[in-house]
Amino acid sequence: MSTQQEIYTGIWVNWSYGKVHGSTITLSPEGSAYFIAFIALFVRLVGSHLWTNIAFTTSLIRSSRPRDGLYHQQQAILRNSSSPASVTWDTLKLAWFWNGSAPGAKSRTLTFAFFSLSYIIAFTAAGIFSSKISSTNSEVLLVSGQNCGLWDDETLGPAPDYSSSAYQAWQFQGIRLETNINQAFRSAHSYVSQCHDSNGTVNVGDASCLPLGRETIAWTSQVADCPFDTHLCIADAIQFDSGFINSHTHLGINAGSEDRIEYRRVTTCAPITTEGHVSNWVNATEAGFTIDDGGWMDGETLLKYAYGQNYLFSNNTTFAYSNYTWGFLVGYWSEPNIYKLDIEISLADPNNPNSLAGATFTALPTLSREDADTVLVFLSINGTSLVRIDDPWLKYTTEVEAFKVNSNGTTTPTMTMYRRNAPVNVVACAEQHQLRNPRTGATSRLGGMEVNTYPVADSLGFNQNQLLTYNRSFVVGSKAGLTSVLYNLGGSALLANANQYGLTTTNLSSKQWQIEFDHFFGVSLNSLQLW
Repeated sequence: MSTQQEIYTGIWVNWSYGKVHGSTITLSPEGSAYFIAFIALFVRLVGSHLWTNIAFTTSLIRSSRPRDGLYHQQQAILRNSSSPASVTWDTLKLAWFWNGSAPGAKSRTLTFAFFSLSYIIAFTAAGIFSSKISSTNSEVLLVSGQNCGLWDDETLGPAPDYSSSAYQAWQFQGIRLETNINQAFRSAHSYVSQCHDSNGTVNVGDASCLPLGRETIAWTSQVADCPFDTHLCIADAIQFDSGFINSHTHLGINAGSEDRIEYRRVTTCAPITTEGHVSNWVNATEAGFTIDDGGWMDGETLLKYAYGQNYLFSNNTTFAYSNYTWGFLVGYWSEPNIYKLDIEISLADPNNPNSLAGATFTALPTLSREDADTVLVFLSINGTSLVRIDDPWLKYTTEVEAFKVNSNGTTTPTMTMYRRNAPVNVVACAEQHQLRNPRTGATSRLGGMEVNTYPVADSLGFNQNQLLTYNRSFVVGSKAGLTSVLYNLGGSALLANANQYGLTTTNLSSKQWQIEFDHFFGVSLNSLQLW
């Protein structure tokens, strides 16, 4: 991740145009002004001195035995020429003076006038177009590599002793890291919300929707089969496919065609049933968790959702929903949105010890795949809707009556509104990654992030530069997946917030969950260009 946009100054190659046409020199504003002035002066000097040499050489080539007066005057003009303009004017006068006095006077003389005039036009054009050698277009700028690269928890290193002076600096760097990550996701969220439609196409009519990189990352979506055991899915699955993202054209890692790599992400999501996977309300102190009784609120009860063992719990629970989840609101406007999310991830091939790093739970066999990471997104809604909404994830189907209080203390029903159908609804996603070597066409299989890592480089025949790009872009790809997007943005990531007034939703599509996950996928892809 680059923390500053420091522009490289000096000579470099823009590999988008090849080694010759892409040769570029980037200068400071002051240096570029001097350089442009030098080029204009250089063109003028070259033009004048080259003409002197051409004229004199021409006179030498034409030297021969004595001939008529026209010939000798032509030779005198060429030998004493100071500029192509003087030759043009003198030869025109010569043609006029000798017309009728010397055979072929016009044709013999106007040839020189035409050539010198063409020379004037050519170097005038060269002087005008010499300014084209410079460009202020930001596309040709190269970010300095001094502050670029991966910056993660490993870069920070272990925490110093709490009492040491180094601890505060270490903590500050950690906060900067998380702030930069969060800002990248928020910027991508704003960009995708404003500029992309549901198929990843950019709104080219909006001047603020310029690509975040050299080219926009687009994606496709289509109906797919349930990515897990079919009895789990309660609606059609949707598959999102990024196609191959090029490290040079999309991510801006400047490299020749032989040193580039390509990365692809495929995410298939579907709402899944909670039936058979959720407990009855149980007292928190009797839920069987490792947390001591002092950690629970008085009267706190829980719903336990079981889709696989969460590493934080001592029983087969993936996520626990508390009756106090929405209990800390102070006033009507204190919650910025009415949606709360919890994200859990199980990495491919849970039997592989290397797959545990970064995972939060081990998925049940019906949710586990060896070729994909499993991401569960739990949604809880606090609020009402003016209309019934039958979306399987953002579902408002429980009728409630709104009342007004009369002056005599009685109440009168005013309208029917709708609340959530259940405390929590769940969408499960299978997230897959793939690499390709564009130099050879070799392609890895689709797989989970932890399975499809370093060993794949050998099989794809990456050269040293490709390996360096691979180490950077693929690690970044792992940090910009669905889990990271929702972990950083939380409920604010939902587009449904735009239809919210206070704790009331005005209207949502019956396929709102598809719209939301299409948006999440777009945010994760476009954030790659901001890291």
